[in-house]
Amino acid sequence: SDTVAELNALHGDRFVLKGPSSLEGKWSRDGLRRVIENLASNAVKYGSPDSPITVSAEVVGSDVHLSVHNFGNPLTPDEQTELFRQY
Repeated sequence: SDTVAELNALHGDRFVLKGPSSLEGKWSRDGLRRVIENLASNAVKYGSPDSPITVSAEVVGSDVHLSVHNFGNPLTPDEQTELFRQY
């Protein structure tokens, strides 16, 4: 939630956090922050500037699923393939 609060301060209250009030797990706090910041910056860059951006965390069994959703033009299948291509 600290990361989302910082994103809101930087980008003007566009981010909404959905999920449990606290999560416990074995992960790098700094690494997780970098992942959220990266996804959030892409959402700001490529999404609709007037729409909220939702950061969601969901517990599924022993896993936590993290997602960032913005409104904007979706990526084409070719763009998606290129996005996840390893170089």
